[in-house]
Amino acid sequence: MTNLQGQIVSGNVAQLSWHTLSEQNNKGFEIQRSIDGKHFYTIDFVSTKATAGNSTAQLAYNYTDKKAVNGAVYYRLQQLDIDGKTTLSNIVRLTTNDKEGFEIVAAPKPVNNSVAIKTYGVQTGNATITVSDITGKVLQMLPTTTTETIIDMSKLAQGIYLIKYTDAEHNETIKVSKQ
Repeated sequence: MTNLQGQIVSGNVAQLSWHTLSEQNNKGFEIQRSIDGKHFYTIDFVSTKATAGNSTAQLAYNYTDKKAVNGAVYYRLQQLDIDGKTTLSNIVRLTTNDKEGFEIVAAPKPVNNSVAIKTYGVQTGNATITVSDITGKVLQMLPTTTTETIIDMSKLAQGIYLIKYTDAEHNETIKVSKQ
């Protein structure tokens, strides 16, 4: 099975797609959804297109979730063999294009020398990322125009820092721990 791919096509409708290069004893695919990326539950089942579960040809699959939740939503597939064996796909994270769906994430946690700040959702103009100590003293201020910004924290002491993303519509702050 190739990597699961997905996109929000309109409002809160998620479109998922994947391919199999070949299939052997395949029963089908459980479509699983999560709101936290950890706890998944099955929302539907897509049967194999292969005759008797076997195929040497590439087969394409699609699934539309018309009830995707507001904000971030995670999907994965659980491929199910006729004999009961299962295989999990990669996880796809999708975000609706509304203000409620905006989120910033820092990785790795805890931070050693640098941290990647990723934004999910629609960014608007004049975006900046500010790094402050726990008292609110601004240590760095960076303009950003991409969905991922790398911040060098190698010269900062161990402790807790606040990372704030601001643009014309969003104002999000997260805490990170520097080791």
